[in-house]
Amino acid sequence: MIVQKRMTGRLRLLTLAAVLGSVLVAWDTPRANQRQECNIGHGLCYDVPVNAGPLINTGNFDGGPSLSQDGLTLFFGSARRNNLGRLDEDIYMARREHRSQPFGAPQNLGPTVNSLGFADFSPELSIDGLTLYFASNREPGGFGSGDLYVTRRSSLDDPWEPPQNLGPGINTTYFEGQPNISANGKTLYWDGDRPDGGFGDFDIWMATRQHVEEPFTSAVNVGQPINGPGPDFGAALSQNENLLFFSSGRPGNFGQLDIWVVEREKRSDPWGNPVNIESLNSPFFQAAPTFGRNGRDVCFMSFRPGGFGVLDVWCATRLE
Repeated sequence: MIVQKRMTGRLRLLTLAAVLGSVLVAWDTPRANQRQECNIGHGLCYDVPVNAGPLINTGNFDGGPSLSQDGLTLFFGSARRNNLGRLDEDIYMARREHRSQPFGAPQNLGPTVNSLGFADFSPELSIDGLTLYFASNREPGGFGSGDLYVTRRSSLDDPWEPPQNLGPGINTTYFEGQPNISANGKTLYWDGDRPDGGFGDFDIWMATRQHVEEPFTSAVNVGQPINGPGPDFGAALSQNENLLFFSSGRPGNFGQLDIWVVEREKRSDPWGNPVNIESLNSPFFQAAPTFGRNGRDVCFMSFRPGGFGVLDVWCATRLE
């Protein structure tokens, strides 16, 4: 992500990735309790992640991906040169005709969605493909170092409407980023570094609403065991809302930051103990998973051997 002083909260997350150059370990390090996630009852075991390739990934930041439900469209944030020749982080979209193919050349979502000279990142597409949540540090109209916004379109062929800030119930003077919306559009997850009611330097928060036309209620910290004293962020809720994937720097990681999952039997139940999704993780950095085809396709951002830049988009398929 672009190094900008007005993105201090977000940069604290990426600082964790930057230190990896001094702590790289052998790629074939033995894994203790290998692939525990394959045995927790939901087949949460994935094949070897593959880099999304040079059309998606560059020598700069590429990450915060969001897959469409059919797995054929990818939204992501990328730091590329704008029309002024300056490095600018915008939201891009790439398509493919079949899941067996790589994604094609990405297209910038344009000035209606992206703001010139500011960072626009962490897109989150609704299940019907008509609503796009994202984070931005644009000015004016923002509350803090990163705010959550939403844009809509009438159909998949229509252009996106001007984005709207989600307001002070969600956004604060601190950092908010990486939104995730439930399949029914009534529950929003995101991460932030607000100090009031938090457990660590980055926590996952949530808000709900009764109807999709209404604004969300005020933010609530999702609490333990998801949030702890270290960074916890990048939530991804399953369609049935019984699994919540997230990224964490907690003890028990295989890498510097890993992808974890918690489970519950029904929405009213508390979340169970976190389980490391070891088939997606490496000894390095991986975060912000997104799922298509009801969890069978996954993409995430990672810093590991075989990449093109600081952070790249990687993808994998769940083993059947």
